[in-house]
Amino acid sequence: MPDSYAGAAEHFDLITKPYWSAIGPALHAVLRQAGDGPVVDIGTGTGLGLPTIGKALPAHEIIAIEPSPSLRIGLFSRLADHPELAKRVTVLPTGAQEAELPPRLGAVVGINMLGHLSPADRATLWNRIAASLAPGAPAVFTLQPPDRPASIPESPFGEAVVGRLRYSASGSAEPSGEHQVTWRVTYRVHDGATQLSEQTMEHCWWTVSEGQLDDELHRAGLAASSRDGLVVIHQQ
Repeated sequence: MPDSYAGAAEHFDLITKPYWSAIGPALHAVLRQAGDGPVVDIGTGTGLGLPTIGKALPAHEIIAIEPSPSLRIGLFSRLADHPELAKRVTVLPTGAQEAELPPRLGAVVGINMLGHLSPADRATLWNRIAASLAPGAPAVFTLQPPDRPASIPESPFGEAVVGRLRYSASGSAEPSGEHQVTWRVTYRVHDGATQLSEQTMEHCWWTVSEGQLDDELHRAGLAASSRDGLVVIHQQ
């Protein structure tokens, strides 16, 4: 399978770390409700969320699902720097659809990854969660715009400075199907006013609205509530 994050991996942590810092406290609080069983982190990326999961649940096994070889480089580098956490994390190099999961899950985390799943794949995921999630335990996801196919003009995603160089990312989207958009994300490196490099990646993204999500979850016997930008899912 093509690695749609190959062009993004180099700058991924620089651009996305502020987001994880912002949602960390809310994610930590929700995960304190976890039940018995491993915690599954779907779309782990470079592992920026693993320290939060590990601190919230210091005794739980963690199963990290990440299909991108490029992002797994960063993920294993992070685990190498956190040996105590690495003892509890098993990395599965597959997508959520192919991953073999334990029959009982203490919690599920899926941050900024739902757009990679088609409606049929989401339905399969919700059914698996409904069948495996421990009573009272949370599954924590996020919804990203757009919630329906629409044109999104190029806008900044973030930037960071390392040494004397500035790294930035921006993105735009165009409809590419009944429930899809195609994102074009461009990463640039500047030395002062001089641009040193530019790299653009594209990937298809399945849109889903809050109403669609509620309907999907209801059909699987699940229900959701919102908390500080997170979608917290429980069994009905």
